[in-house]
Amino acid sequence: MIGAGLIKIRGDRCWHDLTCMNYHYETQPVPNPISWFLHHAPPEWHKVETLGNHIVELLGPWLLVLPHRRVAALAGSVQIFFQVVIITSGNFSFLNWLTMLPAIFCFDDGYLKRFFSKTTQHYVAMADKLSVKFQNRQVIISNFILFLMVIKLYKL
Repeated sequence: MIGAGLIKIRGDRCWHDLTCMNYHYETQPVPNPISWFLHHAPPEWHKVETLGNHIVELLGPWLLVLPHRRVAALAGSVQIFFQVVIITSGNFSFLNWLTMLPAIFCFDDGYLKRFFSKTTQHYVAMADKLSVKFQNRQVIISNFILFLMVIKLYKL
């Protein structure tokens, strides 16, 4: 996201004077029916869109590195919302879906829990207990495999 924002800042002058969105919708590669309505929005709205783009792409990613859970969830939500808006407006949808994937890591289990049923939460808790139970075995097996690899590497 920061890279996309920086390219826009050093690129065309329209990003500086906030007029790029005035003609973006008629020049984008994959327009859709909503693009027509967005293109005919007032020029003031296009300035707000461009300024919002700068805020999300240049300032938003810095929220991801702050060590606070709610700030990370807010940053992830903003990133995902921004990508959904771009997809809805008819831009490069595949790229935007891919851009949303890393933002999912901004949400911890406590945040995501509200989106799942009690049954699903119960199964996840059971799986978590089971993984803790077998964690020591996994460590032993992985150490044994590492030991075998070292023996093979040094031909002992």
